[in-house]
Amino acid sequence: MDKQLGPLEETAGEWFVNRQQELDLFWKWATGIPHPGRRSYALIGLRRTGKTAVLHKTFNRLFTEQTRVLPVYITFAQYLNLPEPITAYQFAAEYFSGYVRSYLAFRYHRPDLHEHKTEVDELRILAHDLADPLLIELFRSYDREPVNKRVAAHNLMQWVINFPKGYARTHNMPTAMFVDEFQVLTRVLDPDDGRVRNLTDSFQHASETRYAPMLISGSSVSMMVGDALGGMLSGRFQIWRLKPLEQEFAVDLALRLGRHLDLPVTEEVAVALYELTQGYPYAIESILSSVSPDLARLPDVEALKDIVYFELTNGLGALREHYENEYGKYVRQLNGDGTTRKILFWITNHPGEHLHSRQIAEQLSLDRLQVQDSLEKLYKLDIIDRASISTFWGPTDPLLLDFLRFAHYLEVEELIPQDAEAKLRAELARQQGEINRKTGHFTEIIVAGVLNNFDGRSVAGETYFSLPETITLPRMEKIHRREGVMKAAELHEIDVIGEYKLHNQQEGNASLGAWLVSVRYQTKAMGEGEVEAFLQAVAALQAEKGYGAVTRWYFSKAGFTKAAQRRLKREGIYSSDLPQFNALSSLFGLLALTM
Repeated sequence: MDKQLGPLEETAGEWFVNRQQELDLFWKWATGIPHPGRRSYALIGLRRTGKTAVLHKTFNRLFTEQTRVLPVYITFAQYLNLPEPITAYQFAAEYFSGYVRSYLAFRYHRPDLHEHKTEVDELRILAHDLADPLLIELFRSYDREPVNKRVAAHNLMQWVINFPKGYARTHNMPTAMFVDEFQVLTRVLDPDDGRVRNLTDSFQHASETRYAPMLISGSSVSMMVGDALGGMLSGRFQIWRLKPLEQEFAVDLALRLGRHLDLPVTEEVAVALYELTQGYPYAIESILSSVSPDLARLPDVEALKDIVYFELTNGLGALREHYENEYGKYVRQLNGDGTTRKILFWITNHPGEHLHSRQIAEQLSLDRLQVQDSLEKLYKLDIIDRASISTFWGPTDPLLLDFLRFAHYLEVEELIPQDAEAKLRAELARQQGEINRKTGHFTEIIVAGVLNNFDGRSVAGETYFSLPETITLPRMEKIHRREGVMKAAELHEIDVIGEYKLHNQQEGNASLGAWLVSVRYQTKAMGEGEVEAFLQAVAALQAEKGYGAVTRWYFSKAGFTKAAQRRLKREGIYSSDLPQFNALSSLFGLLALTM
């Protein structure tokens, strides 16, 4: 067997980013079993944030890189979103076969047993063919007829839940139990009495053992925190919340996907995708994998709003299908409740705000207790998150907000589809303007990074700054961004400032020289009017700061009009277009920008 081949397919593959902290934590946790201080863990987060990928990677590493701890993988993902609860016998078969399959795969080097999910009957035959005494004993217990048939299903479930810890201890076989989509077990049908029960309480002892602790995952945050990990399990699992990707990793993911899909995803597009999705990996993947015809317009950042519009409104949109499956059916149910649908509409117009029942009740002229009850319902659906006992946070997923807006345009405001679509387009256009502004900040960070790497060398000005002279790049003492001065009730702002020491005996700012930089990232060439605005900003800031020397540098990704070029040369302003800036950046081994 190839020791590097893990038994579980890692579907994230090369696009797995930003989860090293979780991988290190769970590897240390698993390889330390049966350490007395080890607790069971619950990895929770919204669907498609990468929980299963973390479990798969940790499980596969245990399978291939060590021989002491038995890794067991069990999943209930196939029972998500089904109208009927899982039955007691289905649960028992899934849990038991998952353990046996994992044992056989690990003990006999058979990763293929996980690939086609071998069932109980096949596993029984294989156990007897191998004459494995532990498994033969296990099957004898599993197949044994219960003494009391009135509670047969109950007894079988209890035995299945608890045998791993007993076998781990008595057979000196440390075991790491991975259970994916644990919240499914909050609704289990007992066929003996026809009742649907929350089975998670029965895992109290199974979660406490140091010989076979559990790492469970759940994609319903509210259900995991409330129903699945409440009651008898309260405090018995250490909760680890998996958050969306941070900016640098979301950008990395977008660039990787762009290369894989042969799309012109530039740094600007990647940063815009982060701002648009706030780092939810499935949303980034859906946008770049969309069948929208506007995908062909990349790397035009303006295309993103039209791709998102397609994804949220078209029947072929992966995001529409995702949000319909996760939230749509519940939103329609809530629309039957006048209070809840009013609150939901209010929330979509106040994204990311701190939600308090008193404030909403006052603004909507509703009863506070009814508002509190509605907020609890929305929390149960993972549309909002809990901040305290009585307060909540609005949705953090911006595309979920857009989906909810569109649903309300149609179902609450009762707009005709054309008008609802027009309102959504207008909202996406507004967001695009804000995104364009924020993506400019990314370019400013890159420019600041170049300034920070200046090392005193001299370079040919014509090559990098459009002026025929030798230019010295001074070592900077400090870098500032977004410094502004008010003059005549008008804000004059400089995008990036680099300060360096002058070789003289002056004091204060007079002993400092400064590079004052204007950074423009639009697709349109900068004109003479923008140059004039830059000069005014420089004059206002110099009057305020009193630098001993000032160097003015204008960087425009799209270059300059002929009139602007003449003005820049006449004023002695350094100017760089994209190729010139990238050439300068490459001198220091830094990131090149693309259009």
